[in-house]
Amino acid sequence: MKPFRASIPSRTCTNKYADYSSYKLYLRSDFRKRCGYCDDIDSICGGARGFHIDHFRPKVPFDHLKNEYNNLVYACPYCNGAKSNDWPSGVEDVAVLDDGSGYLDPCDIDFDNHFERFDYGRIRPKTAVGKYMYKKLKLGLRRHQLAWAYEQLEVLLTELDNELKDVQPEEADYVQALEHHRRLTSEYLKYKHLFEETI
Repeated sequence: MKPFRASIPSRTCTNKYADYSSYKLYLRSDFRKRCGYCDDIDSICGGARGFHIDHFRPKVPFDHLKNEYNNLVYACPYCNGAKSNDWPSGVEDVAVLDDGSGYLDPCDIDFDNHFERFDYGRIRPKTAVGKYMYKKLKLGLRRHQLAWAYEQLEVLLTELDNELKDVQPEEADYVQALEHHRRLTSEYLKYKHLFEETI
């Protein structure tokens, strides 16, 4: 199993705005260009333009929190749409009920203890609240697994490109490195094609 995320997002903006959409670029930076819930990178949805701002505690019924930066989450359209105004407790200060129904703040250091990934990227819930969020946010969608795999292949290709720069054509390892690069590129394109079909 693999950790769910590489790092924990934060909320560092201290500016105050009357319209929550003014926080989007701050959120994008604080959430490392990733959805707070599924950890998909925003480039798979067209960057900041394709991502949404989720209200952790929904605007309905918590309208007084709609412009509070600490209540905002940088989110992909899939997670934001699935979560919508769901807030099982109906109480502002109660995020999770005793039966596990509810939501964890993605900036909470404890968030990653509720999810993990299989080696090939599929998300797996580990706790009752993790299961609630997994089901409600549809974290089992194949698109999340493919987004993870697609990103891993991009990382590998970048690493391989960097290694190839250090290998001279006359070296014995050069042909082997080129073949390895060809195989990875083929895998990358296969995942890219599958991913584009999924979204």
